Parts: sequence; structure tokens; C-alpha cells
Amino acid sequence: MNNQELASIFSNIALYLAVDDVPFKPQAYGRAATTIETLSESVDTMYKRGGMRELEKIPGVGASIAEKIREYVQTGKV
Repeated sequence: MNNQELASIFSNIALYLAVDDVPFKPQAYGRAATTIETLSESVDTMYKRGGMRELEKIPGVGASIAEKIREYVQTGKV
């Protein structure tokens, strides 16, 4: 798994949500993208170590975004 690839996906989601004038979510996905891009450890490793709880420890990642990360780790898609 590549953190930069996931960060890019989340950045694109943020852009699409912003274009649709969705409140709050674009900022949330943007923050998550920035944080994931700068992590020293892969989200794959984090998920394998502690599951959803471990992902939710990432700053700016809540339950909904953690679920998207889980989906990416398990399927390679969001």
C-alpha cells in the first residue's frame, strides 16, 4: 500500500465534494490526505497492527475516513 496514492485519492474526493458544495467534508478529506501523506508508517501496516482503532488514531481521521482506509487496504480501491 502506498500512502501517497491514498492521499491523492482523498485529495481528489475533497475536490469533488467542494465542487458539489458539500459542507465540512472537503476539509476533513483534505486534512486526512495531508496527514496520511506525511506518515512515517504505511496505513497498511497500521491497519494490520491495530485495525480500525489504529487508523482512528491518525490525526484528522475519524470513523468514516478510517472505514475508507480499511476498504483501500483490503481491496486497493475506495
